[in-house]
Amino acid sequence: MAKVSILMNCYNSDKYLKEAIDSVINQTYQNFEIIFWDNQSTDDSAKIVKSYDDERIKYFYAPRHTSLYEGRNCALEYCQGEYLAFLDCDDLWMITKLEKQVDILENNKQVVLVHTNTIFFNSDTNQEKIANKKILPSGYIFNEIVSKYHFSLETVIVRRSIMIDNALYFGKDFNMIGDRDLLSMVCFYGEVYYIDEILGKWRIHSNNFSKVLHSTYPKELKYMYLRFKKRFKKDFTKEMRVNIYNELVFRDALNMFEKSGVEVRKKLNKISFFNFKGLILRFISFMPMNMAFQTLQLLKRV
Repeated sequence: MAKVSILMNCYNSDKYLKEAIDSVINQTYQNFEIIFWDNQSTDDSAKIVKSYDDERIKYFYAPRHTSLYEGRNCALEYCQGEYLAFLDCDDLWMITKLEKQVDILENNKQVVLVHTNTIFFNSDTNQEKIANKKILPSGYIFNEIVSKYHFSLETVIVRRSIMIDNALYFGKDFNMIGDRDLLSMVCFYGEVYYIDEILGKWRIHSNNFSKVLHSTYPKELKYMYLRFKKRFKKDFTKEMRVNIYNELVFRDALNMFEKSGVEVRKKLNKISFFNFKGLILRFISFMPMNMAFQTLQLLKRV
């Protein structure tokens, strides 16, 4: 039985698919299986996957087209490995990623999740940006990760037993933050280990789902809030609840820029005046709309 199950969900991903699969096949650690879930693609994705003569690649064609996270839950049912990793069909791994992460998990039984640094790279402009310029914390970081999430999915590997024993799964109604929701919950059950090396690459391009759906983010934060409240009860502290609420209001306010600066300030009145992000957004809201949008774009790049 393979030690690591690698979950790849696909829907019309033929453009970058071979590059992604090759980055797995070329790993220095070879005891893995790829659970490839084809969400009824109509392009050449199936042809590309089936061109590999490798019994470790297990291809499944979805009986019906589903949301991304419902598809991931379907794929999880076929995973057999002790550890679980994720790779979207347009992202990449460095060749020693699995080797270094499996070593940590094998020698640190209290660790439930290992992640690494990564590069965000733009296929349209050929620009790259290192995700983490500072060393991220290791240890029991549940309180911190709920309030300030910083995992990039392609870098993560988790103990599958933690998910099975605690009935953890992706919320099928998410479109954007299902990764954040699930991995934050995983952190409740053990320690996190951060490897301060660039072992992944997350591709940014014009078809990224997140660009299309950014306005739904606040709604999904509300759903995540309710899931945490139900599961963790008193362990979902007041500080965590306030931090998520502040983020929700802040993101709602960002979307209000399409209406007016007045609407932005009305929304921001729901959080403390001295909230740092809120203060910046209030200041920007007094600018002419074209200047405000330019400023927001600049802040995104920082």
